[in-house]
Amino acid sequence: MKKTSSYRATANSRLSPWLLGLCLSGPLLLPQLSAASAAKPANKPKPPQPSLLEQIRELVGIGTPSAVGGSRSSSDGSVCVVSPGASAAEIGSGSSLRALVSRPTIVVKGPLNELRLENQDGILWQKLASSTKSIEGPIAWPIQPLSPNQRLTLRVRPKGASGGDFASYNLVAGSSEVMSETEAKIRKLGSDPQAWRGSIQSALNTKQQGLALALLFSDKAPEGSAIKQLQQTVIQRACR
Repeated sequence: MKKTSSYRATANSRLSPWLLGLCLSGPLLLPQLSAASAAKPANKPKPPQPSLLEQIRELVGIGTPSAVGGSRSSSDGSVCVVSPGASAAEIGSGSSLRALVSRPTIVVKGPLNELRLENQDGILWQKLASSTKSIEGPIAWPIQPLSPNQRLTLRVRPKGASGGDFASYNLVAGSSEVMSETEAKIRKLGSDPQAWRGSIQSALNTKQQGLALALLFSDKAPEGSAIKQLQQTVIQRACR
């Protein structure tokens, strides 16, 4: 029994200095750990979200100029439709347009001599410039509303082009679900300019350029300088 007690006493006497050192060094280690943690690089702040106007400027690439009269040798002989939004990725053709609403606003960059909407039976609607005034600016949908998946041809003749020189676009209406969702969104926005701006920005944030354009040029959009400024910016910078 005496030997066991002596062994325990000896072991305790050997451990005590080590334990004492650990206890003493503990408080000294904490500041070192804290300093090491502080030395770690902080997470970089996220870049600020681009403003709506900045995002609108990113729509410069919308619209693909189409040759007039089959000639692709001169940029002067081309036109560019801004709305309805071109959607080559969706339809598979550089001269195709996607209408997300039943009454899309027609916006073509530059002065025009003539606009037509046609189907397989012929001309449904036609607008001609006068001898003193060309066709310019957004044009409200001029015929009965589009049906889901309906296909028409939009023919555009720019100012200075001869009578038979048109650029032609396949205009394809969205599905029933897409058109219903878009028009329900528009009704919900009402006449609140801030709600419209927010919805346009949300569409741009999610890379839905066609939806952003459908909202921006909707005939239901509230009248005001802010929306008009955005429309003018898109028209001026599109098709470059």
